[in-house]
This record gives sequence, structure tokens and C-alpha cells, in this order.
Amino acid sequence: MCNLYTVNISQEAICGITVWNVAAVCLAAWLLAPGPSAAAPLGTPMASSPEGPAVLRVQANGVKAMARQAFTLIDEGRYEEAQALLDQALNLSRSRGGGNVGFERILRESKATILARTGHFEDAESELKAIIAETEGAHGRAAESNATPFAALGELHMKEGRWSEAGPLIERAAELTERGAGKNNPATGEMLNTLGVFYTQTA
Repeated sequence: MCNLYTVNISQEAICGITVWNVAAVCLAAWLLAPGPSAAAPLGTPMASSPEGPAVLRVQANGVKAMARQAFTLIDEGRYEEAQALLDQALNLSRSRGGGNVGFERILRESKATILARTGHFEDAESELKAIIAETEGAHGRAAESNATPFAALGELHMKEGRWSEAGPLIERAAELTERGAGKNNPATGEMLNTLGVFYTQTA
């Protein structure tokens, strides 16, 4: 899947709600990937299909198109339409012999962003906690891929004024981001900026 250390994330890309911006950059890396690997997003082999590889490529392109359009709709604030497309993309991905866990997690994080932006904080929190639990179960607590949902959940709690709960999550996200991306990566700098905002608000 897409880790912070495998994507060149620009300073402008990391702003606002971290889960959306980091997910957008990671998904863009897959959407723009040329060649035959596009049939297997984020490096995960596809299951075989009785219809053959051509059908799988068509399905992959369909998922790409849905994801690309959903991201555009989120940027435009058209959340209901984006939600419907994300659901379709998830269902199509999962129908392809088990789908791709990393790619599907990005789509789920994007859905959580929609929930947060539309005021459905409890649903967003539940989804992000589920993603964290699943990732820790698969890769352990030290997995750098946990940085994004930790940051998103921490920022959600900051938005709600739940500062005591937000702090440990933001600190954990900053630690994982630095470990995965390195001290000099813009992603690390922006995560530390978020941590600075937290410290300023709770001083």
C-alpha cells in the first residue's frame, strides 16, 4: 500500500484534515501509475478471473475512474455524490477476488473525511477507530501506515474540543510520520505543525 516514505508529498498537499490530503496523494500515485501494473493497484496482485485479464483491467479502470471523480467531488464539496462513488468503488474493488486492502483503506479514510466534514463526528470516529484496529492487527502498532488515521482522529477530536483525547493521537501520528517519511519530509513538518497547534490551544 501507499506509505509516507514511498510518496513525494508536497508542502501544499498536506493541509486541513490530514486523512483526506494524504489519502489523496497516495491515491493519485496509483491513479497516475502507467503500464500493466495499473491493473493491480498499489502493488497487490489480482485474483484470477474466468473472464481473463482484459476484464480485470476494465474493472480496475472503472475503480480508478470512480475514485478520481469522487476525489474531485469532495474538493467541490459535493459530498453526497462523492459518498455514492466511494461506495461503488469499494464494492467493485471487493468484488475482484478480495480487492486490495491498502487501496480500500484509502477509500474508507476518504469516506471518514466526508462524515467529519458533514458533522457526522461519531460515525467518522467509529470508522477511523476501525481502520486503526485493522491496521494494527495486520501490521502491528508501530506500522507507519497508521499515521494517517491517527492524525485524522486526533484532528477530529481537536475540532470537537476533546483535547485530552486528541493529544496522544496527534503525538502518535507525528512519531509514525517522522519514522516513515523522515525528519526533513514536508509531511513530517506539517504533522509537527498540527502538534504545535494542539500545544498552543492547550497551553
